[in-house]
Amino acid sequence: MAGFLWGVLQIAVGTAYILYPVQGFIDYALAFTVLGFTGVFAEKIKQAVRQNKTKKYLAYIVLGVLLGCGLRFIVHYIAGVTFFESAIKGQPVWLYSLIYNASYMIPAFLLSAAVIILLFHNHPRALL
Repeated sequence: MAGFLWGVLQIAVGTAYILYPVQGFIDYALAFTVLGFTGVFAEKIKQAVRQNKTKKYLAYIVLGVLLGCGLRFIVHYIAGVTFFESAIKGQPVWLYSLIYNASYMIPAFLLSAAVIILLFHNHPRALL
């Protein structure tokens, strides 16, 4: 729900780049909503914390962030291929969308994973 609201907020404050209503829905409402799949590993993380298995819960955190960011990347990629053109003459749109979306999704994944690990590594009980 938080991801969906974040996407809608971007539309509401005017920072969204929308060419078509369907593209706006895909790039903002759907792309940020799928971030919620990060929570798929919540129970595994809690279980690993209870068992004091630090490496295990950190690995599940990274997997969760990877899943959420990966799904968001896929949604943005599909929207890019479907609704946009390549900004580089002669470059296929599928390649342009791949490079463009990876250029910010890979750093977003790395930064998100690092921040979450730093937040919870010193206080894993906060995850319970």
